[in-house]
Amino acid sequence: MPTQSVEDLGTIPETLPVFESEDWQEHVEAWRAEEDKQLKSKWEQAAIAANLTAVWGERTAVIERFAHEAKCSARRVYEYAYTYRAFQSRERSQILTFSHHTKAARSADPQRAIDTAEVQEFSTRELDTHIDTQIGRVDRETGEVVTRQGHYERCPNCGQGQIFVEEE
Repeated sequence: MPTQSVEDLGTIPETLPVFESEDWQEHVEAWRAEEDKQLKSKWEQAAIAANLTAVWGERTAVIERFAHEAKCSARRVYEYAYTYRAFQSRERSQILTFSHHTKAARSADPQRAIDTAEVQEFSTRELDTHIDTQIGRVDRETGEVVTRQGHYERCPNCGQGQIFVEEE
């Protein structure tokens, strides 16, 4: 059990929090506690977004007003609400990030996507590739499932990122 909670972390004015310990397990437990809090916080924000859209609808003006007052992007509000609804009656992963769930929510089979990502230990980028090529995404306008045939290659411009190359 850590002797220092996050609330006990010292804060230097206008800089970063400080964590000091020489105990390995305290580091692990403090890290896990922070991860758990962040994940819980995102799901709580997603519940707020889902309720907001249920009560006031998904009209752009409403979402933009809320986003402005909440100091976030409208896209984030839509994304969180969508993710919440997608996993409201499904099993969430306890080890994957909220971003994984957001990516999976846009797939044709969110549960399959999140289960596969967990078993295969996919990064969010790997999950995106899997969804694009194996599961498919639901087109927001038509409702049709779309899969892409192709593969990812290293970006020829920067050499760092990856680009999806459609098969002809």
